[in-house]
Amino acid sequence: MWPFMLSVALLAFQVLSGIDIIISYIVEIFDTAESSVEDHIATVIVGIVQVVATAATLFLIDRLGKSVRELTLALRFRCNA
Repeated sequence: MWPFMLSVALLAFQVLSGIDIIISYIVEIFDTAESSVEDHIATVIVGIVQVVATAATLFLIDRLGKSVRELTLALRFRCNA
């Protein structure tokens, strides 16, 4: 039951942190920032960075164990408050 609760908590953190809103408006953000990178290419780059970061996080959590997962979750919730 603990892995399920941890997964739900991480999903809730992602939704409540506002990252979905940022991703929804990423083209407008890069356009407003007058980036030298084309808007839609920047969106692809952001997506690739998300995938790589997620894979790295999964790898590290798997290697470092349960205590690091709990510590990471606690720190994320603390930073969000």
